[in-house]
Amino acid sequence: MRISKRNRKKGSALITTVLVAVLVCAMVTLMLSLSLYGQSLAKANGSQVVRQDRLDMLTSLFLEFGVEPVEDFGYDIQVRQLDSGRSLMVVRNADDDENCVMLVERDDGKLVKRLYNVYYPYFDYTPNRTVSVCVGTEKVALFEKELSHSDYKTGGPFRLYGKWKLENAVPQSGATESYAFVTICSTSQSPVESKHANRLTESCDGWVNLKGSDGNPITFNNLSEFSKVAFGMKGMSGTLTVADMIIVNAAGEIVYSTANDPHLFGFGDLRRAQYHCTWSCSVEPIKYIGYADATWPVRTRDVTNYIPNRVVSIDVPQQYDQEVAKLIIDPKLSVFATGKAYTLTGRIRVNLKGLSATNTLPSYAKLYGLGLTCDYMTTGEWIPIVDEHNEPTVFYGGQKDDISFSLVNGYGTLELADVKIVDANGNVIYDMCVDSAFEKDVTYPAHVGLGGIWKSFAWEGEPSAHPFTVNIKVNPILQTHTQADYQVPVFAESVPNS
Repeated sequence: MRISKRNRKKGSALITTVLVAVLVCAMVTLMLSLSLYGQSLAKANGSQVVRQDRLDMLTSLFLEFGVEPVEDFGYDIQVRQLDSGRSLMVVRNADDDENCVMLVERDDGKLVKRLYNVYYPYFDYTPNRTVSVCVGTEKVALFEKELSHSDYKTGGPFRLYGKWKLENAVPQSGATESYAFVTICSTSQSPVESKHANRLTESCDGWVNLKGSDGNPITFNNLSEFSKVAFGMKGMSGTLTVADMIIVNAAGEIVYSTANDPHLFGFGDLRRAQYHCTWSCSVEPIKYIGYADATWPVRTRDVTNYIPNRVVSIDVPQQYDQEVAKLIIDPKLSVFATGKAYTLTGRIRVNLKGLSATNTLPSYAKLYGLGLTCDYMTTGEWIPIVDEHNEPTVFYGGQKDDISFSLVNGYGTLELADVKIVDANGNVIYDMCVDSAFEKDVTYPAHVGLGGIWKSFAWEGEPSAHPFTVNIKVNPILQTHTQADYQVPVFAESVPNS
């Protein structure tokens, strides 16, 4: 039987349509399976989140080989079956500690050859703690970790591990050299002029392992003099960030952890933290750091993802022309027995936006009167209110000094959340969450007090000149919090495999 040309064309078109439909279905199935796989990876790996563009990249590689899912051996390895009967493996962190995806062809469980080694982060790394420098016009900006010879005179050689990245890197006008760097040198040396362990000359596509220019861990031997690990930027604007740096001795023990350094917690910026820790920051030519246009943010991951129930905030506008805006708790009130110890817990968040209209001194927030003085710059997230030893803060009934939370020399917002005060026996003396003054959202002018344990808001100068406001915010959905929410987090860490 003869088939007409018209029918042949129809048949050919139908076959083509079916093939296209089958191919589309296969691609959709593969992409769906990869998407589900990505979701399972995110769940399995906690703080790491699979990005869609990474999945799209893998999808295109799989399609190139006509790969379909066969078996999942966990979040590190995926096996795909090839038409040839061989299988294709996707291995994360395959040869070294890079965040890479490596595709290898296998036959009977033996490695045949490497097909791809894609150094393109499949995961978004979420650091526990970062230290950064954000540079505008400063020609050289540095941040350094002191290495005391008494701490590192034995046990070496020592190795550095961590991650770093350079963002928004732009060479400065007139600069002869533009780069970010890491070096280890003595404190008598200029980090810029010392031999650099590695340099970054352009923005990174995500986090990069902190290694030397030879691809090996950065090391230093036992010290006989004070030294430092220095990071910096020269002739370049942008942001250089170091994450979760650890120092490991020859025995494989972590002898220093940035993430768990108690003296880096809470201050929000090295310009304040440097007075309490072994890190410091500076610019060249040397000037008082408060007048530099660079900033040195320090950020700690909030493992609790804290959501407050009640918040009271000081909101200072840019035109506010005075030196200090305060929110005060008065320990001389009768509710606090004279001489008795009380523990205050809660969270604080600071967002400094700039200097006040007529002030040229550095701006910061201050906690005063709890047996210590704590200074904060922009914190980024809600952080527990703790003392310099990362313990809950203690004050005494009838003590002379008020407990004050202040914004000094600047404008922005200081927020307090879920403040609670208990006595030595654990009896709750005050709880912001049941305070009748915190039952609804409301805004007060600066000279109006909340009452209760909260003293009238204080200021320096006439409040009518440029009054700040105090805002109360109430979460309509009550959140359950535990004591752990008001403690400094401790992060589990391990030593990478070189």
